[in-house]
Amino acid sequence: MRGRERLGAQRMPVRINSGAPTGYFARKRSTLGAALALTSSEIPMLLQGQEMLTTSQFGAVIPVNWSLTNTWSTIVSLYTDLIRLRRNLDGRSSGLMGTHTSTILQDNVNKLIAYRRWNTGNVGDDVIVICNFANTNWPAFNISNFPHTGIWYTQLNSDFTKYGSDYGNYGSLSTTVSVNTATISIAPYSVLIMSQNVPGAPPTPQGFTAVSAGTNQINLAWIASGGATGYIVKRAGSQIATTATNVYSDTGLAVGTSYCYTVAATNNLGGISSDSVSACAITLPATSATNLLLIGHSMKEPARRPSILPGIPTPAPWFWAAASGPSG
Repeated sequence: MRGRERLGAQRMPVRINSGAPTGYFARKRSTLGAALALTSSEIPMLLQGQEMLTTSQFGAVIPVNWSLTNTWSTIVSLYTDLIRLRRNLDGRSSGLMGTHTSTILQDNVNKLIAYRRWNTGNVGDDVIVICNFANTNWPAFNISNFPHTGIWYTQLNSDFTKYGSDYGNYGSLSTTVSVNTATISIAPYSVLIMSQNVPGAPPTPQGFTAVSAGTNQINLAWIASGGATGYIVKRAGSQIATTATNVYSDTGLAVGTSYCYTVAATNNLGGISSDSVSACAITLPATSATNLLLIGHSMKEPARRPSILPGIPTPAPWFWAAASGPSG
């Protein structure tokens, strides 16, 4: 009977915000709950469709809308990365495969919790999960009781723009534990999953475009990659610049010439993504001089038109046209 009662029940994003179940707060808070489930020591249960932000009622005869895997590919990516960490598929989160859990922070006032997961407890095995349940950015929050000193690296930050274009990429990429205390930053309704294993490269930049901005300039832009601290810009396969932002202007180019570019994301841990798809643009051609040519004035005196001023006839009009020709 209890199973029958669940049929037709509202899904979590709808319960969070029925007016905007796919909005920022519904996505943030529902995926924070998913992160808790997938980093716990027990067997997690995912309701079919939640990994693609399904908002329709659950029912045995209501089919899953699989097109949502494209619509909400960012949310699918977050669930994918959480599952990879839980299963330690990249060798950086073995503690999530263990049975041990201990809470190292429970702050009911600021609405943060942190807990340790481990298997053997050796250096590199432990995983720390930090959850922010407040609608607040914490720029420098101290957390004690880390099990080991040294550098701890963020393996997943749910505020990466990889998981939502309206997210902020806010939060620590790493922290150094002195004695047993770490200082971290974390975004609203977000989770940081940390271990002492160096993470891989940031995601490949997406949405890369090249647009001509004159006779000798092409402007490049792309979507910021989660966890990236910089980007390598390449022209025709060779590096021409690095930048910390997701825009770049290539200047000093030849007139009326085609150029093709790619960009790769980097982080401060030495990771470099694969190159983006190529984007090409052509600089504008040289500007032609525009001359005004007198193309006609009647050789025969036209009929006089009414005078504007008494006693002074209005002259016949001159006719002008714009014509392009070589400058100089």
